[in-house]
Amino acid sequence: MSDRGIRSRDDTELYNAIFEILRQAQGKLRQQEKLRRKEEKKSCSEKKRKIDAEQKSCGRKKRKSTKAQS
Repeated sequence: MSDRGIRSRDDTELYNAIFEILRQAQGKLRQQEKLRRKEEKKSCSEKKRKIDAEQKSCGRKKRKSTKAQS
């Protein structure tokens, strides 16, 4: 009986240790996912800015060229 009590206690400690490792891993995964989303959002907004800047610069070039032709 005493051997069984020791085993169950070790099993509980092992379970708790594994569970704690899983919690830490999940926390790290959440942090990585947040960072990935933040980078994606940043990348997307940078792409939008580039597109907007290109469109504006193209519009300016067209205006300049039409003025030169006039």
